[in-house]
Amino acid sequence: MTTRRPRRPNLQKAIEEARAAGMVVNRAEVLTDGRIILSTSEVIPEPDVLGDWMKKRESRAARHS
Repeated sequence: MTTRRPRRPNLQKAIEEARAAGMVVNRAEVLTDGRIILSTSEVIPEPDVLGDWMKKRESRAARHS
């Protein structure tokens, strides 16, 4: 069995169709057998530790004034 590399228009079309369906594509893989794998990752916001600390400090200062 021969392996077939997908052409660039196939990869581009797959990405465009995924985006049209609402998927945020951040990575595309082309396997040796010609399959295209599209990956997405959700952005998880990091906690704002400094901002939380400052709010807590300001609220304590306001209570003691």
